[in-house]
Amino acid sequence: MTTNHETSLDDGGVTPRPWLIISTDAVPFHPEQYICLTLTTRTWHDESIPLSAEDWVEGGSPEGSSIMPWSISAIQQRFLDTTGDLVARLDSIPDNDVPRDGYQGQLVEDVTAEATRKVIAYFEETLAS
Repeated sequence: MTTNHETSLDDGGVTPRPWLIISTDAVPFHPEQYICLTLTTRTWHDESIPLSAEDWVEGGSPEGSSIMPWSISAIQQRFLDTTGDLVARLDSIPDNDVPRDGYQGQLVEDVTAEATRKVIAYFEETLAS
């Protein structure tokens, strides 16, 4: 599942940030806080996980999007967009089609599992060194 978080800009504006939520109710403070991975349209990172239209159970992202599994954040529910406004700006959705809950979509389980495995591998490599 992805959702958006606002990132402040120097000029006072905000830019939407899509996130892949990988935490479950087994994580402390769920559902007040979520473990998230960054989604980006920058696809040149060697270890990013590219996303295609087939990777979405529902919803989607701009073409050329990918998951950056090394970019981990814990985000509080109150900082997530739940209005749909950021999703609409991200995807250029017509006003009458804006999702009202900020929900962008759901990825297939294999993609989410791959991203989670990469996160675990980064931690294991860090602990081993």
